[in-house]
Amino acid sequence: MIESIAPPHKTTFNSTILRAVQALLLADAEIRNMTGKTKFRNPAMRYALSEYITITHPELVDPSYIPRSVAAARILQEEERNKTGQRWNKLGIRYEHKTPLSVLHDRMFAVRDDIDAIDRVLTEGFQTALITHEEDKAINAAGYRSSVPQDGSDRYQAAGIEFV
Repeated sequence: MIESIAPPHKTTFNSTILRAVQALLLADAEIRNMTGKTKFRNPAMRYALSEYITITHPELVDPSYIPRSVAAARILQEEERNKTGQRWNKLGIRYEHKTPLSVLHDRMFAVRDDIDAIDRVLTEGFQTALITHEEDKAINAAGYRSSVPQDGSDRYQAAGIEFV
């Protein structure tokens, strides 16, 4: 039963979403046990993570606070001057997770029995950035599409991307 997963003091809407994230992680563990698969990605997880972060840490998804690469900042400054109203993707800019969701998922999976640890993984690891499509290709070419460097350094730095 999901109610028994979280400590009694966690009764807010935020903790309900966090308990849902934990329930998805526990379901993931069961599916892995039943099927023998080492990886299982539930699409509901992306939605739950997004909702949790949007509600608990809106600054992490607010465009005015999101770090941007030098190249993305240049494009956005030009857009501000021209005021074309184009969406980021039409300008060649991506909203990207600094730590890939698959890495966050694996970190949360490792602490799935501890809801406070899941919260810490999310709070510390869920960061976004604005980069160009070309920079995204550089990250992929460097081998960091769904991973981070072994030494724990920033995957953007490893791909040679500079931030404002």
